[in-house]
Amino acid sequence: MFPDKQSMKRRATQLWALLMIAPVVYFFTAYQVVVPSGTGLSRSGLPVFLLPVFIVIAIANIATIAYSQSSRFLRMVAKKPLLDPDFQALSLGSILAEAISIYGFVLTLLSGSLLYSLGFTVASWTLLVLVRMRFEANLNKTAPETPGQV
Repeated sequence: MFPDKQSMKRRATQLWALLMIAPVVYFFTAYQVVVPSGTGLSRSGLPVFLLPVFIVIAIANIATIAYSQSSRFLRMVAKKPLLDPDFQALSLGSILAEAISIYGFVLTLLSGSLLYSLGFTVASWTLLVLVRMRFEANLNKTAPETPGQV
């Protein structure tokens, strides 16, 4: 799919930038909904079980992100390459990290507290930066392509 590493890096940067901006959009959307009304969308407040459930799901996402950034995952993906294994690890890790900010968005909409959105967004950004750093390290480990090589 990618003719060279530069093309892959450019697409990876576009994906990463888009996923870095999305939590900001979620936060300001929640702000526009919560602040004028003073409460969340749930009449009785945040259901008690929802926060622990989202925290457990977020921890599962973080574990999956950690696995997707491992060399074991890269070797497994390299056996049947649909895309470059480094790009697959970046895209999977970034999408799972961005999903964490959606959990905060849902909690904020239901509870009326912007702290949920803020906390989950910070966690999401931290993971996105770590995934990007790992992607750059993986690219630097691989040998640069020579022109004309297929």
